[in-house]
Amino acid sequence: MEALDPVMVEEWMGLTVTVLDAANPAHVGLAGVVVDEGARTLLLRTAAGKEVRLPKSQTRLGAKCADGRLAIIEAGEALMRPEDRSKRLYRRVQTK
Repeated sequence: MEALDPVMVEEWMGLTVTVLDAANPAHVGLAGVVVDEGARTLLLRTAAGKEVRLPKSQTRLGAKCADGRLAIIEAGEALMRPEDRSKRLYRRVQTK
């Protein structure tokens, strides 16, 4: 079982992210703040104020964490309700 970045069990609301890879090529390069999260989607608000709903499956995000580090989020690994993510993924998170 592959270890995950600690950001996978943290709250994603308010996190500044950039779409690095996605099934829809139009989403690649989008940047903004996560304003809502569902079991299968993320709602991203761009700097222009536009809201874009992204599917979690087949989406890779780059995130700037509160501690200043950059993290890669494999959103497809989190196809679950946000409140269940920390319970289900906790064992797979890297401990440093």
